[in-house]
Amino acid sequence: MTSTAFEASVRSKARGSWNPHEVLPNDLDFLVLLSSSGSIIGNRGQGNYNVDNTFQDALAYYRRFRGLRGTSLDLGHMLDVGVIAERMDDLFAGSLRAAFGN
Repeated sequence: MTSTAFEASVRSKARGSWNPHEVLPNDLDFLVLLSSSGSIIGNRGQGNYNVDNTFQDALAYYRRFRGLRGTSLDLGHMLDVGVIAERMDDLFAGSLRAAFGN
């Protein structure tokens, strides 16, 4: 992945997370960001995805540090829905099952 492609992919999720932080009122009851466990344990070959999710975790922390509401949910791998389930060759699901013993 080129640095330009890396930056473009990270910028979209980072801006998509930052925009509500800037635009919505400060007295929100909650702000939930859907992140991924990839920000904690990583995903080999998906550095940009890991950076995106780490940004969301850091943004939630930053909001709480400033006295605002914010939490980031680090969701785990979903084997039954999304790109993992849609891959017919079972590449992703098979490697995840092997890695996590499922």
